[in-house]
Amino acid sequence: MLLSCSDKKLFSKKNEIFYLDCPKSLILAPGSKLNIYNSIISLSNDYKISCYYVENQPTQAVFEIDYNINLEKVDLDEKIHVFDFWVFITNKEETSKLYEYKFEKNIQFNLTDNNINSLYAYKDKIIIDRKVYEEGLKIFLSLN
Repeated sequence: MLLSCSDKKLFSKKNEIFYLDCPKSLILAPGSKLNIYNSIISLSNDYKISCYYVENQPTQAVFEIDYNINLEKVDLDEKIHVFDFWVFITNKEETSKLYEYKFEKNIQFNLTDNNINSLYAYKDKIIIDRKVYEEGLKIFLSLN
């Protein structure tokens, strides 16, 4: 039996990605570490931000943030550590906060496991108006 399909929408072409120059970014010092349940959670400096727009959505700028969270001095009485990853986007002069994003995160481990990881990888995506991006931005990262 041979079947065919002529609906082109089912086989849409891939949209091309165009990379943009990423704005300057930094981790806010007061939000670089948290003390939760006698454990220390910290945002690693080795984060990476990819900035781009997609061909079929040229009015949007996308920021993908890959980052690592360090867990130290683990309190084995707690199985889950919940925290927030915050992203603040300001204008280039840092006089106006344009966007604020909060991503709830957790680190969960098995207390019977002797190999509790100390480094946890995360990825978040932010989409903003590309016109705002073109005016110049700064990105600030923080834990809370």
